[in-house]
Amino acid sequence: MKSTISKRLVALCMAFAMMFSLMTVVHADTTVNDGLSAPTTHSEADKPAEVSSILVGSTTAYYETDDNTGNTTYIRAQLTGKTEYDLKNAAVTVNLQDSSTTVKLDGTAIDGGTARTFTTNLMNKAHTLTIGSPPFFFAAGPAPDCPAVRLALIRTILLAWVL
Repeated sequence: MKSTISKRLVALCMAFAMMFSLMTVVHADTTVNDGLSAPTTHSEADKPAEVSSILVGSTTAYYETDDNTGNTTYIRAQLTGKTEYDLKNAAVTVNLQDSSTTVKLDGTAIDGGTARTFTTNLMNKAHTLTIGSPPFFFAAGPAPDCPAVRLALIRTILLAWVL
């Protein structure tokens, strides 16, 4: 009897903790460009002169700036028909105009000729990609119709149902 009451009391406390954690609201100043708040607009940015193209698998990356981070340029790719495994083991090719251009991923030099190829984990990660002198933030994600997005949605629904 005592064990049952203890279990029910713990379950009740956990239910209240979950309820109060979901009710927590953060009020952020929307006028600050801190890079933490979600961007409201994306603007196309110019491709660096040293680069002819960047491929993530067979998808060509594009260049953008967001309204919440000022001048920071992002190199992004939306992968269609890929899975979580494909994002964790993404093959990236940086095609350069000149083989003497320096390419670094998170500070590590990527050597080669005009085509620099490397494999990296792009699942929920952004890397610093330096081509020549300015650093870019490099990230890729699944397109909305991607199986990885559907799988994440199913996991979220199942987790909510279990809790």
